[in-house]
Amino acid sequence: MILAPCNPKVSAPGLDVVSVNIAWGGIHYVLVEAASVGLTIKHKHGPELVKLDELIKAAVIESFEPNEMHGVVILEWTELLQPEADGTNTANNTVIISPRRLDRSPCGIGTAARMAVLHARGELKEGETCKHRSIIRTEFICQIQGMTKVGE
Repeated sequence: MILAPCNPKVSAPGLDVVSVNIAWGGIHYVLVEAASVGLTIKHKHGPELVKLDELIKAAVIESFEPNEMHGVVILEWTELLQPEADGTNTANNTVIISPRRLDRSPCGIGTAARMAVLHARGELKEGETCKHRSIIRTEFICQIQGMTKVGE
C-alpha cells in the first residue's frame, strides 16, 4: 500500500530536496533512490547512507501530518530497476536498521513495500518476476500475484 503520492519531495538539513516514496509492507517504509544523494548501494557508501537515514526520516515525519506518518522508523535505500537478459527485473536495496546498521538481507517487508512502489509507478506488472537484491547480493525472487482492495 502506498501512503503518499509517488515521489513527494522533502528537504533535509545539509541536503538538496530529496524525492521519497512512502509505503507499507507490514510496517511504514521511506524509500529513497541512493543516486538522488549521489551514492550507490555499496559497502564503501555504508557510513554515508546511515548518516543520511536519520536526516531524511526526520524530514519525512516533519513534512506530513503526524497521524499519517506515525511510526515511520525504516528507510530503504534503492537503486533503479534493471532488466536482465531473461526478462527478470533486478532491484538493489539496503535497509537501515536502528541503531545505524545496514540490513544484510534483501528485507522481506521492505521487498513488499518496494514492490508496491514499483507497481504504482508502472515499473512492475502483475506476474512479472523481480529479484530484490541486498547489499551483499543475497536476493528474494518475487512476483505480484494480484491486486485487492481492503476497506474504502
